[in-house]
Amino acid sequence: QQLGATLEVSFDPDSVDQFGDSNYIGNLVNTLSDYVRIHVFADNMEAARTLPAPNDTTKTIFEKVTEFLYSYDPSVDLEAQSRINLELRNGSLGGLYINGRRDTNTYNNAMISCMQGDYDGDVKNIYANDISIIFDNDTTVEYKEAIQELCGIRQDCFGYIDLPKVPTPNSAIEERSDALNNIQQWYVGIFGNHSLIYSADEGRDIWVSPSYHLSYLVPTVDLKGHLWDATAGFKRGVLKTSKKLQYNLNDTDYSRWYLNQINPIMEKMNIIHVGGQLTAQKYLGPKQNINIARMVLYVGKTLRKFGEWFIFDLITIETLSNIESEIKQFLKQIKIQNGILDYKATVSSSPYEMKRKIATANVELSPTYVLEKLLFNISLTQ
Repeated sequence: QQLGATLEVSFDPDSVDQFGDSNYIGNLVNTLSDYVRIHVFADNMEAARTLPAPNDTTKTIFEKVTEFLYSYDPSVDLEAQSRINLELRNGSLGGLYINGRRDTNTYNNAMISCMQGDYDGDVKNIYANDISIIFDNDTTVEYKEAIQELCGIRQDCFGYIDLPKVPTPNSAIEERSDALNNIQQWYVGIFGNHSLIYSADEGRDIWVSPSYHLSYLVPTVDLKGHLWDATAGFKRGVLKTSKKLQYNLNDTDYSRWYLNQINPIMEKMNIIHVGGQLTAQKYLGPKQNINIARMVLYVGKTLRKFGEWFIFDLITIETLSNIESEIKQFLKQIKIQNGILDYKATVSSSPYEMKRKIATANVELSPTYVLEKLLFNISLTQ
C-alpha cells in the first residue's frame, strides 16, 4: 500500500473489498504489515479494552486486534505475524530462510544487486552452482525483470514469473501489455490467477500466487519424469491444495490470455490445474513452449560443462571424433526419453579455427511438442 493510504477494515473474517481481497483486520495485519503501531486516544483505549469486538463477543476490541501479533507493547512498534512465504519442497533445494522464515534482507539485497546488474560471481557462474529453475514469489516488476536478466546471463535456468494480482481477466491482459511488457524472453514464462489455500502456519485462508504451486509441481514433475514433460494439465499440473481461484476464465478469456503469453491457473471439470506452458516469447517458434525451452537450456548447460573435459587436448581428428561421438550418445538418450524427435551433431575445426585453437560443435535438435488440443471426428455408417 502507498504511504498514508487509508484502508477500510472489517472484523468479519469473510469480508472482502472491491477486488475480492480480504479486508478482515487479521488478514491485513498479517499480509500488509511489517510492523504495526497503534495510536489510540485515552478514552477510546478504555472503550477498546472493555467493549466486545464485532463478530466475536468473547474478546474485547483490543484483544481482537492484538491476537494477530506475536507480541506487543503499547509503547513500541508491534511486530506483526509474517505473511506466508514460498515453500521450496519436493526436490527444490535452498531458499533464503532463517529458522523457517525468509531472510528478507538477504533476499532483497540479492535481488537489488540483480536489478542493478551487480551480480555476485557465483550467482551468474554456471560452473559455481547448478540452478535450473527460479521462482518469482509475487515480487515487484523490477524483481521480475531481474529474474529474466539473470536467466539470460546464465542461459541454463528457467524463470517462472507471477502476473501481479489484478481485479479481472481483462485487466490481467492490460497488466501484461503494460507493466510486464519487457518480460518477453524464451527463458521465462508468465503465470496468472491467484488461488486461495489454507495456511496451517497462520491458521487461516490466504491468497497465493502461481509460484506457490509451481514451486512443488515443477520439481515433482522433474523428479518423477523429465524436465521436458509439461507441468500442466490433469496429469502433471493439478493444484491439490487450492480451494478456489480469484476468477474463473471462460473460453474467450483463455484465448486472449494465450495470445498474450499468460499461462492460467484455471478450473475445468472441477479440477484446478495449470492450463498453459508458454514462454514469454511473443513470436511463434519452438522456444515459445516451456518444455522445449527447458530442454534446450538443459542440453546447452550439459554440453558446455562436458566440453571442459576436452580443453587443452590436441586438436586432432581423433579428438574431434571423440567429442562428436560423446555428444551423439548424450542426445540419443534424450531422444529415447522423448525429449527430442531427432538430432544432428558435427564437430570440426577449420584451418583458421585451428590457428585460433578453437573447435566448433554444431548441434541441431528436432524438438518434441506437447498436445494442446485433441479433436474428435465422429461419423455414422449405415
